[in-house]
Order: sequence, then structure tokens, then C-alpha cells
Amino acid sequence: MKNRIILTLLLSFGLLNGLTSCSSMPEKAQPVDGNVNVVNSGYNFKKNEWVSVNGTAKFRGEKNIAALKVCFFGPFYAGYNVVALEEYKYALVAGKNLDYLWILSREKTIPENIRQNFISKAQAIGYDTSKLIWVKQDKKSPFDK
Repeated sequence: MKNRIILTLLLSFGLLNGLTSCSSMPEKAQPVDGNVNVVNSGYNFKKNEWVSVNGTAKFRGEKNIAALKVCFFGPFYAGYNVVALEEYKYALVAGKNLDYLWILSREKTIPENIRQNFISKAQAIGYDTSKLIWVKQDKKSPFDK
């Protein structure tokens, strides 16, 4: 009986240790929160100045799937779903329905093959890509290096 209790305690300790070691971390490590800061900027031609707005994106589900909800104003969130990504420089983002689509770039230009790939993907989803507005990126922004 005594051996059985000791074996049960050892197994329990081993199981508990195994379960908690998957979710533990070093004492000095701190996880970052699950939100992503989003900065949208553009040039206001009427005011002749750059403007930007800060927002927050939160994962709607699993942290390895880019299905997000983004808030720029108050408590209102909108769908923000990365449906294509190239080189971590270019992204095709679908909104909550077929009225919202963005092509984002960290560069002022998008290589033609990536642009065409994104357009094809958007069309396959059901977007009317003839409505896309291609912004001329000829102004130096405060974010330029």
C-alpha cells in the first residue's frame, strides 16, 4: 500500500510537471500582449501635410492565424484578415465583406508580379478589383528612412 501511494504521488508530480512546463516560462521573461499596434498614414493633399491614425488589432482566434479585428475609433472593431502575404513587406487584407479590401506595402512600390498575384487572389475571392484606388506614392513621408 505504501509503495502504491508513493508511485501515485510520483506519477501525479510527473504529470503535473509535464503539464505546467508547457505553459511556463523563465522567471525574467515577460510575454507581450496579444494586440498589435497599427498605424495608418497618408498624405492629405488639401492640407498639404501627412496625417496618421493609430489603431489596435486583436486576434479573433488563434494567434498564428491572421484573422484580426482592428479599432481606430472608440470601441468599434472591423474585420481585418490577411489573406496573402509576401516577404513580410506586402499584404492583401480583406475586410468584413466584399466592400473592403486593402493592399498594404512597406515600400512605395509593389513589384508587378506580387501586385498581379494579389489582384488575382482578390478576384478569386469575389472582389471587384476595378474599384481599387492606386495611390501615387510620390511624397516623402516622415517614415522614410
